[in-house]
Amino acid sequence: MTVSSQPSRSAAGLEALRPANLAERAVARIVDAIADGRLSPGQRLIEADIAAELGVSRLPVREAFKMLAAQGILELSLHRGARISEIADDRLATVRAARTTLERLAFPKAAATYRRDPERLRELDGIVERMKRAEERADLDVLNRLDIEFHRAVVAAAEDPFLAALWDALALHLRIVFAWEVRTLPKPVAYASVHLAIRYALARDADDVLADLVELHIAGRSEIDPGPSRAVGAHTQRRRKK
Repeated sequence: MTVSSQPSRSAAGLEALRPANLAERAVARIVDAIADGRLSPGQRLIEADIAAELGVSRLPVREAFKMLAAQGILELSLHRGARISEIADDRLATVRAARTTLERLAFPKAAATYRRDPERLRELDGIVERMKRAEERADLDVLNRLDIEFHRAVVAAAEDPFLAALWDALALHLRIVFAWEVRTLPKPVAYASVHLAIRYALARDADDVLADLVELHIAGRSEIDPGPSRAVGAHTQRRRKK
């Protein structure tokens, strides 16, 4: 039997996996497929079919299903197998609220880290530059991933393992929610400028501006204005008048 050196893809576009951390990688592939619409809420997933598509045995897929069920992304039934959970508005609101609460706690701690060690801002600068290039290509999937990468980096800079663990527990939901939201926005969000504003608020003595940006962007509100830098400028002017 001849084995192709090229990764195989199924009708759903799931690329075959290679050994190592297969269950976690299966989780990531399934979440990616939900995020970009190749798999839909309410859709039934057949363990054997997913294993064949990913090029692995059923065992890591079974483990992936359990991991996703624990996160509430899949529903497991003894007789019906796995089904992608419907994500109602109340769950979306809960995800946003949980994320906002976590990042309100983490971002001021991260700001102290960045102001103590400005070299760490280079990681954020690199992510923003990649956002600019992705915006030029109108690559929403890459922008979605970079958004999560940016926020994960900031939470990590808070140097609070408990907050980081809680944030990571939300990451799979955020991947799905961000992707769905950005496709329904009436106008594209300027990711680079939004995150550049956050970066400067983290780097400077602008905790009140950072709090405003939590309300505008970190809360996940789709109506965010593509120019939050104006909020930074306006807030700075208010502070100067005091």
